[in-house]
Amino acid sequence: MARISLRLDDELHDHLLVHALRSGVSLSELVRSALKRSVRANGAYRPAPQELQVALLAGMFSMVRADIQARAPELIGSIATSNQERLERWGIPDEVGAVISAEMEAAHGC
Repeated sequence: MARISLRLDDELHDHLLVHALRSGVSLSELVRSALKRSVRANGAYRPAPQELQVALLAGMFSMVRADIQARAPELIGSIATSNQERLERWGIPDEVGAVISAEMEAAHGC
């Protein structure tokens, strides 16, 4: 098995370590798993099952958002901002957040 070395800032290392402990796997296994999920042979991003669930929820929220836009359009800006902040807090990768945001923008112009 090949080895690689990565330099991580302390905050990222701590975050990964906590996630590994919560998941019941070693730090190495967590990183290997994340790398396997994120890269295919063709280099395309492949989301984890949890990310797909978030995307599904985002679609459902999109429908709710359309209803809010029809009933109270002045609330839309604050909803979009809070959604992006929520995705960041949940640790959703930027690639997934960008897809969700692009879909919301295409569907609703936010």
